This record gives sequence, C-alpha cells and structure tokens, in this order.
Amino acid sequence: MNLWQYQTCARVITPEIVTLAGELLRLGQEQGYGDYDRVCNVLAFTQQCITYTQDLCLKTNRILDHPKYPLETLVEGRGDCEDQAILAAVAARLSGLANRVRARWLTFSNFHHLLRSTDTAM
Repeated sequence: MNLWQYQTCARVITPEIVTLAGELLRLGQEQGYGDYDRVCNVLAFTQQCITYTQDLCLKTNRILDHPKYPLETLVEGRGDCEDQAILAAVAARLSGLANRVRARWLTFSNFHHLLRSTDTAM
C-alpha cells in the first residue's frame, strides 16, 4: 500500500463528514474545550463509534489492506487502523485542528499498522 492511496482517501470530503466535523467542533465549543480536549473528542469518537475490523476477503479468507474513504468508514461503522486514522485526521482537520492529528506508520517485520497520533505541543 502506498501513501498516495491514503492521501487520496483523505482528500474526498462529503457533506456528511463536514457535518460530523461541525458537530464535534460545536460540542467542544459548548464544553469550553481547548485544542487538546477537542483532539481527544475527535479521537474518542473514532475509537468508540467505529468498530475495529480487518479488511477480509470473503473468497480467500485472507486479510487485504486497502483504505476506505471517510464516508465509507462512517456509514459502515467499522474499519481497520488506516480507516479509523483517516476518518480522525479528516474530522480533526475540518474541525480546525489541521495539524493536531496525524497518521503514522509502525512497522514490525511483516506487520504494518497505521495509528493516530497527536501534536503534544498543545
């Protein structure tokens, strides 16, 4: 999987994703949250509302690795690490937290994992 595919998915913004980001922003503002708490709110949403599932090919029963668009992840309510990371990064960016949530690769021998991380200088 190359980075271009993930960046392409993260660039597709739909009205539903804009609405989600707006609601997360509104909730944070109502609570008087600063940037740190607003980032935590975005990450908590994706962690609690999106069930972790691997990309599994039903024919071969093998794990595939392909990113979903943020809307796909939101509508299906499930996704693997990169799907959750893409949704969180896009929601954060649209909520005015452009540089606060990043997707980062971890690689251990043949295992790859995309995780969400935050800018700790908040």
